[in-house]
Amino acid sequence: MNPHKALQALGLTEQETTIYTNLFRSGGSPASIIAKEVGLRRTTVYATLQNMAQKGFLSIFVKSGRQIFVAEHPNNVANHFQKKCKNFIN
Repeated sequence: MNPHKALQALGLTEQETTIYTNLFRSGGSPASIIAKEVGLRRTTVYATLQNMAQKGFLSIFVKSGRQIFVAEHPNNVANHFQKKCKNFIN
């Protein structure tokens, strides 16, 4: 399964998948740079990034007063979903 389809199978939208793969390649960026790289409005990207952070797909750090968004490693995402599944079963 290709990475885009795998991410969508985990519940990400096409837009979220594009943002995640961009962040994973770049290593982390502020919302304004991500927006330019993926061709979306900064406000749209910012809201999407916040939602993705809540889902466990990325982390947010503050550097020099700016929020930097960093994609979680795929192993961390998988572990996050495994914990959710265990909680659901129990």
